[in-house]
Amino acid sequence: MPAAVPIALEPLVLPDEADAVVAFLRAHTWPFHVGSALTEAQARRRASEVYVDDDHEPLWITHPEHGRIGLAVLEDLTDDAPLFDLRLAADHRGHGYGRAALAALATWTFTRYPAVHRLEGATRSDNAGMRRAFDAAGFVHEATYRQAWPTADGELLDSVAYALLRPDWESGRTTAPLAPTGTPHHVELWVPDLARARTAWGTLLGALGYRPFQEWPDGVSWRLGPTYIVLEQSPAMLAGGHDRHRPGLNHLALHVATRGELDAVVRLATAAGWSHLHPDRHPDGGGAAYEGGVYAAYLLDADGFEVELVAR
Repeated sequence: MPAAVPIALEPLVLPDEADAVVAFLRAHTWPFHVGSALTEAQARRRASEVYVDDDHEPLWITHPEHGRIGLAVLEDLTDDAPLFDLRLAADHRGHGYGRAALAALATWTFTRYPAVHRLEGATRSDNAGMRRAFDAAGFVHEATYRQAWPTADGELLDSVAYALLRPDWESGRTTAPLAPTGTPHHVELWVPDLARARTAWGTLLGALGYRPFQEWPDGVSWRLGPTYIVLEQSPAMLAGGHDRHRPGLNHLALHVATRGELDAVVRLATAAGWSHLHPDRHPDGGGAAYEGGVYAAYLLDADGFEVELVAR
């Protein structure tokens, strides 16, 4: 989605628009919310009670061509760190509108509520699209609450919490959270062809949630949380290519939240020049080396660097 798509927010007037809210909530299923299908009574209660107190502000998410495509509700507005609930109509999911809606919601909140310092949101660990939208909109993954999100079938999934700080919104920069001792600060790889490596690694890391961080004539980096990965075509690089069988780096292993997300990343990466190193070992990863088994893919770029993607 082009960054210039003008997603806008409009005040939702209650009780005048209660029927429209109920119709919207009832017209779609919400697979990543608690309660994927709302009954008439549940939707009516939201429109007539939950959304109308001083702690909430309901807003329509609008598109210049499609009209009302979603609903956003700011919550805990009497606090300096409100939360929000965001819902896009089913036929407008997967098109990148979530990122634009988050950006619009941040602008709305920080502009109209000067006492707000943080805007917080959460989603299920398997909601890859929303997690990418959070990352792209400048929100930072701050916490993971294990088995805190009940699903319709009784399973408990992790809840993933994000926040955007007012100073970051004002500056357009992202403040990384304090990293635990021992967390990698950065990994630097020297490559023989920066342009080629940039295409392959940019696609792979972008699909994993990394965002462009630094750029200079001989290098580029991408950051996720407190860790960044650097590619550099250094003038000091000696002759001879990378060989993962020689002393030094054998491979880089990166987490992926879900198996479905891993498969999607692999499709994007192979289209950008990565190849399967061990196609016979995907998708079970040969789990004997890992306690409890693992779902993994092994990718190799044109310069011989291996990346292993691992999901639970």
